[in-house]
Amino acid sequence: MNLAARITSLLVLAGSVSLACGKDALKPRLPLSPPLKDKIAYVSFREFYPQIYVMNADGSGQTRLTNRPIWNEIPTWSPDGRRVAWIHSRDDSSGLYVMNADGSSQRNLAPNMGAALISWSPDGQRIAFTSAGQIFVMNSDGSGLTRFTKSAAGGYDPRWSPDGSKIAFVSNPYTLNSLDDVFVMNIDGTGEVNLSNTALNNVPNAEPSWSPDSKKVAFVSWRDGISEVYVVDTTGENLTRLTKNAVDDRIPSWSPNGDLIAFYQNQQIAVMHPDGSGQRILSSGPGIDLDFSWSPDGRSIVFARLHDDAGHADIYSMKSDGTDVTRLTGDSASSQPDWARPQ
Repeated sequence: MNLAARITSLLVLAGSVSLACGKDALKPRLPLSPPLKDKIAYVSFREFYPQIYVMNADGSGQTRLTNRPIWNEIPTWSPDGRRVAWIHSRDDSSGLYVMNADGSSQRNLAPNMGAALISWSPDGQRIAFTSAGQIFVMNSDGSGLTRFTKSAAGGYDPRWSPDGSKIAFVSNPYTLNSLDDVFVMNIDGTGEVNLSNTALNNVPNAEPSWSPDSKKVAFVSWRDGISEVYVVDTTGENLTRLTKNAVDDRIPSWSPNGDLIAFYQNQQIAVMHPDGSGQRILSSGPGIDLDFSWSPDGRSIVFARLHDDAGHADIYSMKSDGTDVTRLTGDSASSQPDWARPQ
């Protein structure tokens, strides 16, 4: 499942700072709210229009951050826990917005670009996103907008590597009848590697997820007739199938400490070790589970549970072994949680 919100007035360090630092004097910096630990951003429809909220990890302190009509979705924390990025849609257009963690200084960084699928760089200085079938990268203040994918085939679903050196993404650069492959590329656009290599055989691949050490990528492939989770080195070598189930396995996500991979198995949350061993379903309550996010220490998972066909959903948390399931919201209108993971 991130963006830069800045305040309009700059803290100008003048006089004494310049004298103290000489030609290396500090540049003016944008004041930000302090990093928020153990905070969860999420979307709620409790006031009809979906808005971005934040709450403590135990469900207390639920606070609305946005008050924008029509559609606000996909809140994504910046790596330092100081800002939230989200998509705001209105009048058939959408923008990529950022704000401080307390909801202040809301700003549209990519107006009318139809932005989607946000990914922060690990240092929080840049943002990658999808627009019109291409991947763009910009500075976290909205400057320096650059198209990352260069070919007409474009790409989508960018995922920045934890070490900041590469971006994984999905693209279809082949024939009209082929499907998508998973690629990695250096952030300067060089060194493209096809990790999945089955699109030409009419087999789709999707949903890349980086290992914390930036050496491997987990992804989903339908090459065996059903969606399964695979892992591969960033060189394209050592492709390994991790799941072998008779139901769909989707959306792998490495834990922050790298000891587990969470994924969806037949609409429930499951985990396994990075070698595919120890697979077990964690969530077993009624309803469909979706939109999960790891806690900073990798010991817990927050997720949304769809209660019925009418779309009523709430946010829950549980330990990474499936115990201590706790309902955090009670409005039957909340989803898309993202747990702040300040570094």
